[in-house]
Amino acid sequence: MKLNLVLLIAFVAFIASFANLVSETLDYGFPDDLVKADDNTTVGDSSENITWFVHVTDLHISKFYVPERTSKFLELVSELLKHVEPSVVVVTGDLTDAKTPDYSGSRQYREEWEDYNKAVTLAKSRNKTVWLDIRGNHDNFDVPHLQHEQNYFKEYSSQGKEGNLQSYLKIVEHNKVRIGFLAVDSTLKPGPRRPFNFVGALNRAELDHLSKLAKKSEAEADATVWFGHYPTSTIVSPQPGLRSLMSSGLVYLCGHLHNLHGLAYRMVVRHKTGLREAELTDWKDNRFYRIMALDNGILSFKDIDYDAKPWPVVLVTWPPRSEYTAGDREPLYKLISSTHVRLLVFSQNKIMSVHISIDDSDKMKCQSKNENLYTVKWNPELYAKGTHKILVYVEDDFGSIHVEEHSFSLDGSQIKLPFIGQFILLVDLIAFFQFSFAALVFVCVVPLTLCRVSFPLPVIGKSFQLISSISLFYYPLVLSPLYLTIGPWFIGEVLTNSVGVVFCWGTFVYGSYLPTATTWLYGTYHLITAHLPLLIALAINLNTRLSDANTLSPKYPVYSFIKRNGLMLLIVLKQAWLVQSFYLAYGIWAVILGPFRTGYLVMSCILWTLACNIDEKTLVKYGSHKYQKHF
Repeated sequence: MKLNLVLLIAFVAFIASFANLVSETLDYGFPDDLVKADDNTTVGDSSENITWFVHVTDLHISKFYVPERTSKFLELVSELLKHVEPSVVVVTGDLTDAKTPDYSGSRQYREEWEDYNKAVTLAKSRNKTVWLDIRGNHDNFDVPHLQHEQNYFKEYSSQGKEGNLQSYLKIVEHNKVRIGFLAVDSTLKPGPRRPFNFVGALNRAELDHLSKLAKKSEAEADATVWFGHYPTSTIVSPQPGLRSLMSSGLVYLCGHLHNLHGLAYRMVVRHKTGLREAELTDWKDNRFYRIMALDNGILSFKDIDYDAKPWPVVLVTWPPRSEYTAGDREPLYKLISSTHVRLLVFSQNKIMSVHISIDDSDKMKCQSKNENLYTVKWNPELYAKGTHKILVYVEDDFGSIHVEEHSFSLDGSQIKLPFIGQFILLVDLIAFFQFSFAALVFVCVVPLTLCRVSFPLPVIGKSFQLISSISLFYYPLVLSPLYLTIGPWFIGEVLTNSVGVVFCWGTFVYGSYLPTATTWLYGTYHLITAHLPLLIALAINLNTRLSDANTLSPKYPVYSFIKRNGLMLLIVLKQAWLVQSFYLAYGIWAVILGPFRTGYLVMSCILWTLACNIDEKTLVKYGSHKYQKHF
C-alpha cells in the first residue's frame, strides 16, 4: 500500500512538471497596444517612411552535395539586387555545410567559403545593399576560437571582414527610416564537431554586450531588428535570458530548424513580452527566402518559395497581415485613419497595372508612386470589425495576371498561426529535452525494479519478471541508464587535435566548459533506440528459452531460434554502426574511452551471450519464483 502511494505521488509530480512546462509556454497575454496620444499623422500615398529588406537562412553551401544549392543562391542574389534592390540582406547562419563527404564527420572547407563569398562580392558590386551575416552551428564546426585559421568567417563573410566576429549592431537608414540590425552570435565557443553542436549558448558577458548594443539601437534607430541563427528556444543563457533582453525589439529573425522536415513551414510566434520571433524555412533543401518591409512603423513580411513561383512578389504593407501584428510596438491605431492601401510589387517583367479588390468588391486601380510602391484610396471605416480579404491583381507586359491574397483586420481580430511552429518557438527546448531524458531514465529503471520486488504491473509485469529476477541482467540494465546521468559518455577529439570529455550535462574541451544541451536529446534517442530495444530483446530471449525448457520438444525450433536472436542481432549491428560513426566523428579515443557507444555494444554482446547460454535449470528456478524479492 505504501509503495502504491509513493508511486502515485511520483507519477503525479512527473505529470504536473510536464503540464507546468506546457502551460508556461502557451498560457499568457500580451502587453497593451499603443494608443494614439499626440500622433496626428495620417498615412496616405507618400513614398517616404517605407523600407524593405531580405532575410535568407541555412544556405549550407557544400563542395560535395547538390551544386544547384550554390548556383541557385547566386541566381537569387543577382535577381534580388536587380529587381528588389533591398536596403539590407540578412543571412542568419549556416552559410556553409562543413560536412565530410560521407556525412560522418565535420570540418571547415575553404572552397565552401569561397563559394559563399561570391554572393557577398556580387552584392557589394551591384548597388548599396548592406549584407549582414552571422555564423550558425555549421559555420562553427571544429573551430577552436574566433581568431583560429579555421574560422573562415573572418576571411570570407561580409561582416567577418569588418571585424564583426561576434554580436554586432549595424544601423541602416533608407528612405527616412533608420533600423538597427542587431546580430546575436550564440554559437558555442569553442565550436565542437557534430553532432554535439546543435544548441546555442550565451554567457553573462555576452548578454551584457548585447544589452549595450540594444540601448545604442534604441537611442539611434527608429526600430531594432534582432537576428541570429538559433531560435530563442534553443539558446542557453543566464537569467533573465535573451528573450527578456530583446523584449523591446521589433522582431527576432532566425533559422536553424529548417521546417522540421516538413512539419512547420510557418514558424512565427509572439512572446509574452510582445516580441515577435520569425524562423525562416531553409534555403538548403526548400529554397525559401523572406521579403520584409517597415512601412510607417508597421512590419510586414512574406516567405517565398523561390522554386515554386518566384515572380512577381507582392507584399501588402498597409494594412498588414492580421496574424503578424504587434500593437504594443507598432502604431496600429493609424490604420483606421489612413487614406490609402499600400503595397510593394517586385517583378522581372514590366508591370502594366495593379488592381485590388476588398471582400470581393469591385476592382480598384492602384497608382504607382515609384518603381515598386503602389497605393489606392480606401475607407477603413468600412472594415473596422472582423477579418477581411484583399485580392491583388498584377498584370505584366506579357499579359500574365498574378493574383495574391492578403488577410487583415483593424480591430485586433487575428487568424491563428500553426500550432506546431508556435509551440517549438515558445517552449524551452532544453528543458523539454531534459524532461524527456529524465522520463526515459525513469521508464528504463523503475518498471524493471518494480518487477524485481514482485510489484504487480499490468501487461509488462509478466514479460519482465524473469529478466528482473536474474541479477546478471537486472543490474547492468538498471545501472547503465543511471550511469548516463552522471558519468562521462566518451573521451575523444571533440576538436581536431584537442581531446574533450562529454557528459549529458555538458562538455569540457580546449580549457572551456560548453553547455552542450544537445546531449539531453541524444540521450533520449539512445534510450529509445538502443536501451529499451535491448531490454525487450533480452526479455524475449529469456522468456522464449524458459518456454522451450518447459516443453519436451519445441514445436518450431527454427522459429524459436529466430525469435530469440533476430532482434538482438539487429540491435548489435546497429550499435556497431554507431560505434563506427563515433570513430569517424571523434576519433579512436572516442571508441576506446566510450562507455556511451562502445560500452553499450560490449554490454549488449555479453548479455546476449549470457541469455543464450544461461543454464535452463536457472531459468526454471527464477521463472517459478514469482512474487519474491531478489536484491
